[in-house]
Amino acid sequence: GSSLFSWRSICAAVMRMHSVTMGLVTSNFCSDTHSAPGHKLNLKGWKLQLPTHCGSGVCEIDGDKLKSYHDKYFHASGDGAATFCVPLNGAHTGGSHYPRSELREHHNFKLGGSHSLKAKMKILSVSRHHSKKETIVGQIHGEGGKFSSLVKLRYNENKMILEVRVKDKGGKEINAGGKPVASDVSLGHSFEYELRMEGHHLTAKVDGHTVTHNYDYAMEEDSSQKYYFKAGNYLQDHQDTDSDGAVVAFSEISTHHSGGSDVVV
Repeated sequence: GSSLFSWRSICAAVMRMHSVTMGLVTSNFCSDTHSAPGHKLNLKGWKLQLPTHCGSGVCEIDGDKLKSYHDKYFHASGDGAATFCVPLNGAHTGGSHYPRSELREHHNFKLGGSHSLKAKMKILSVSRHHSKKETIVGQIHGEGGKFSSLVKLRYNENKMILEVRVKDKGGKEINAGGKPVASDVSLGHSFEYELRMEGHHLTAKVDGHTVTHNYDYAMEEDSSQKYYFKAGNYLQDHQDTDSDGAVVAFSEISTHHSGGSDVVV
């Protein structure tokens, strides 16, 4: 009767509250706030790669359009932070099996001079119903070759760590400094990071914790390689569901370039 209906209504309400308080994602976890991150952040020098298909690749939003652009995969939260949401079944680029909602800076640079990416952000959810709970939130990437994935700042929720992944001389991926750059990084925790290349020397920082790596061999092997910064949400998993995924939020993103051979594309 009506008492049974009321009891079911109460149970449903409790489950909804539980999902919110536990940070669980639902089929509506990617939803547009109808507010553009470009109103707060200067994104003119970037393009956005989305987890949606456009032709044979993924959809991209470029340059000035980012100032007013928003959708369910890229939008501003209530405090204006740029929120990047990626479902597990999102589209991926030709060079990857994993989906992303991620910014790519237009400014390319060779190893030489000083180049840095700084950000303030928090990770809100990482594929909670699947075992591989990892996403990449910052990168230094190239155009191809052994050292194309030069630097990746990767979050692992299972271990609650941030790792700076680099390539050794043979092209094998390892942790810079042989250890995580930060531990006990929980969901919702706000942190700041910096990826800085000085010549061929990498310094990576997260909330004052630092690891370094010398990339002299990459410079010697291919001095013509051009690199660029990426920031956002590059989910390291792919499953056939849109009811789960990863969500991160950036309140600050900035880059700096000086010296070296620089070119804006």
